[in-house]
Amino acid sequence: MIMAFAVAFSAAAADIDAILAPFNKDLPAQFGPGNSLDNVEAVDNQVIYNFTIDEDQIAFATVEAQADMFKSVFVAETVSSPDKDMQALRKFCIDNNWPIIYRFKGTKSGKTLDIVLDVDSLK
Repeated sequence: MIMAFAVAFSAAAADIDAILAPFNKDLPAQFGPGNSLDNVEAVDNQVIYNFTIDEDQIAFATVEAQADMFKSVFVAETVSSPDKDMQALRKFCIDNNWPIIYRFKGTKSGKTLDIVLDVDSLK
């Protein structure tokens, strides 16, 4: 039983690494003034998009205040994207019960904000 779990886990890890490779190809990248996407990684059965917020340009409170709007946009873009890489990621997350987390971290305050897309929202 433990061996079957280990084999399944290593297969999932290899799959997610291959799926995430295209997402990381051109990173880090700016996503507007004061907002950069540093990398996309798989950690503890979650996919995490790691963003840095330059608090010299954007107040972290502004990001926090717009969290619900960001979540709506992220869900819509993930579900309806015609991009084959995004759809492969979405399918992997649904099939393996992995959420997608958009994590924003402030450069000065060190504050973090996680916007979580659970599996149900990815369907």
